Formats: sequence, structure tokens, C-alpha cells
Amino acid sequence: MRLNLSTKIFILLVVVAVISMSSSFLIVYFVQKDFDKYKKNEQLNRINWIISDIQNGYRKYKGWNLDVLKEDITWISLLGFEIIIIDKNGKTVITTLEGEKDFSFYIKHFNKYPLIVNNENIGYVYLKVLNNINSEIFKRRVLRFFIIVIVVLGLLIFSLSLIFSRKITKPIVTLAKHAEKLKRGIYPEFKVYESKDEIELLSKKFKEMVEAIKNYEHLRKKVFTNTIHELRTPLTIIRGELEGIIDGIFIPDEKKINSILEEIIRLQHIVEGVENLARAESSSVTLEKEYFVLYDEVKTIYTMYQSQFDGIMLNINIDKNYKIYADRNKIRQVLINLIENALKAVDKENGKIEIFAYDENNMSKIIIKDNGCGISDEDLPYIFERFFSKRGSLGVGLAIVKEIIDAHGGKIEVISKSGIGTSFILYLPKE
Repeated sequence: MRLNLSTKIFILLVVVAVISMSSSFLIVYFVQKDFDKYKKNEQLNRINWIISDIQNGYRKYKGWNLDVLKEDITWISLLGFEIIIIDKNGKTVITTLEGEKDFSFYIKHFNKYPLIVNNENIGYVYLKVLNNINSEIFKRRVLRFFIIVIVVLGLLIFSLSLIFSRKITKPIVTLAKHAEKLKRGIYPEFKVYESKDEIELLSKKFKEMVEAIKNYEHLRKKVFTNTIHELRTPLTIIRGELEGIIDGIFIPDEKKINSILEEIIRLQHIVEGVENLARAESSSVTLEKEYFVLYDEVKTIYTMYQSQFDGIMLNINIDKNYKIYADRNKIRQVLINLIENALKAVDKENGKIEIFAYDENNMSKIIIKDNGCGISDEDLPYIFERFFSKRGSLGVGLAIVKEIIDAHGGKIEVISKSGIGTSFILYLPKE
């Protein structure tokens, strides 16, 4: 049988309560046992004192002195004993049983002790402990009170265990229901449980997870909407151009063919973006590290994008022999992505992009700096998240950049001020 968490907690608390109450019963039992043992030892001491007192009196007065014995049995009665003294001839000397002549019926309830004086048996003393009514009443009252307390505490613990177990598991059950809704694609709305413990932390993290999933799905939908739009535009242009050529409306001259080629290149970029998206989804980066000259890679990228640098200044502050240890193709992808972003951010007339590289603390430090529009403080924490974009692109470029740098065992930092510019700082291990 499967037990839920509430039942398990309840059973655990009840078991602890039962063990506690059982321990209390054992404590009371042993206390009473020790108390009875103490009383028994006290009685033995009194019996020895009584026997010794009677023997000393007989020795002192060289026989039975009834006046002394009357005083003795008064004290003996106060000590809680019935007594019968019989001499060696079987004759009753004195007793606390007044008015009784035949003791045969009573004497079987007494304990018999010999009286010895000068190694001679002078008779016997019969003693019986009187029931201490007050002591018994006290013991019964204590036991009754203890039983009542245990029963009341048991009921109280049972009730509190039931309430407490349900209170603990209620938020967990609620979170489980919210998780089921989330599984069906429904985003639950709920308040964080303010309990100042792990339950509050769990509910906070769950709410953060729901918000993250919601934002992620929103960005995914936005990305795919943008992708469809990006694909539709060049396809529509290409179709229109080709249909115009087929119908004889347009002449297939060099200008028209270049126009179609530009749209095809645009489509190619979109496809590359989708490929990058697939890589981002798979989260797998395989590296083939080697030593290579960084300056040569930057110059190659500049040659590829030279037409886009028209009016934009590029300063390459890298030693021409400076080498880094990394995956050449992956680092090229990183640099292309960051340089493309810088080209989009800077002004076409007075834009400036600077690239630095040098060693720092046994790391290769690479900086790509621009004087473009910058990134707002609001957007800065999210720029490395997948699908985050403010320009209508797929929004996976910087996410892939970070994954590549992380795969190298490095790190990436960004410093940006809206309206002033942005600096991306890369750190890569030297070996």
C-alpha cells in the first residue's frame, strides 16, 4: 500500500509519541519499584530494631518487664506493626491485639522471629506490617494522575500530529498540482508560502522556474515568428523577381541577378541562424584545440566583412605573433558573432571598433570594444540567454558564444552603457 507524505509524517510523529509515553510508563514503573524496595528495607531495619530492643530489655531486667514492654509496643504500633510476643513456653507475654485470646487464626499472617539472649532462646516475636493507607492512597493518586496526563497528552499529540503533518504537506501537495498543470502547458498562478523554511525556498524556486519556462516559451514563439517572417520576405522577393523574368517584365541583367543573389545570401544567413539554434538546443560543443595566431584570424574576419566597415574605424591592438590555445573554428565563430553585433551597434559614419588581446593571470584576455548604442541596464542580465533578442533575430548568438567560452574553461564578461558603447571581455586558459 502506497502511503502519502502526510500519512508518513503523521505515523512518524505518533510513533515518537508512543515511544515517549512508553518511556514515561517505564520510568514510573521503575520509580515505584525502587520506592517499594526502599520501604521494604526501611521495614527490615525497623524489625531488626524492634527485635534488638526487646532482647536488650529482657537482658537488662533479667526477664520480661511488662511496663517497659507496654511502652515498647506503643512505639511499635506507631511504626506500623502489629506484634505478639510469646515466651519459650508458648505463653503470650504481650500483644497489640487487645481482647483476643486465641491467636491461631491471626498468627499465620504474621512473620515469626526468634528472640535470643546470651545464646538462649527466650521466645518469639510475631510481627505484621500494618497497611499504610495514606501511602497506598498517595501511590494510587499518583498513578491515576499519571494515566490521565498520558491519555490527555496522547490525544493532544495525536491531534497535533494530524494537523502538523497536513500543514507541512499542504504546500507540497499544492506545488504538485501546479506541476501537473505545468505539464499540461498551463502556467499556474500562486503565492509564495511565507514559512521561513525550506518550504518557502521550494515555492520560491518553483515560481522562478515557472516564470523562466513561461519566458522561455514566449521567446521561442517570438523566435519562430521572426524566423517565418525572415524567411517569407526574401522568398517573396525571389519569387517576384523570377516570375517577372519568366513573364518578360524584368530583364535578367546583372543587376537583377545580383538582387536575387543578395536575397539568397540573406536566406543562407537565416538558415545558419537556424543551425545555430539547433546547436544551442543540443548544448553540445566539441573542441579541437590547437595553438594559432589570433591576429591572422581577426584579419581574415575583417576581410570577410570589409564592405561593412565602410565609414567604421577598426583598431586591431594585437601582437602579430600572439598565439592562443583554443578551437580555431569555434573562436572564429565567437569573434564573428561579437564583431557582427558591434557593426550593428555602431554609427556608420563615426563608428569605432577596437580589438585587444594579451596575457593576464595565466589567461588569454581578448576584448572587443565598440562605441555603439550600448545595452540597457534592463537587458544586460539576459543577453546570454537563448532566444533573447531586441532586433528581431533568433537571439542565440551570444548564448552560443558563452557556451563556447565555457566549454574552453574560460569566462565572458560584458561592460556596457546605453548610448556610450559595449565591451565584451573573453578569458581563455593558456593551456
